[in-house]
Amino acid sequence: FNGSINVYLPGTTDWPALSSCLLQAVASNGVPTIGLTYGFLSRGDGFRNTRCASLPSTDDVVECLTEQHNDAIYGGTYGADRTYNDAEFWKPVDARDSIAGRLCLLRAEL
Repeated sequence: FNGSINVYLPGTTDWPALSSCLLQAVASNGVPTIGLTYGFLSRGDGFRNTRCASLPSTDDVVECLTEQHNDAIYGGTYGADRTYNDAEFWKPVDARDSIAGRLCLLRAEL
């Protein structure tokens, strides 16, 4: 192990298991390979996009879509702090369950 890892992060509505042949081929080069999902997502992009689109201005919508990714990558509560039809936009993401958090935990194990 030379300190490198391959990380496969498919689109927000995809799962690494659906690309198992790709992951096996990539891993065959001897570099540890992992497939990650967006841990907080239980519904497709349209679900979150509808919530962001409900905000009053284009700037607010852009901020919402940006923060959606920030919550996934680093953890956060942007989606949990906003409601649409009396429900949160999306669940809060604990920093340890974020993409960066899970990669840090993985790195510590290697």
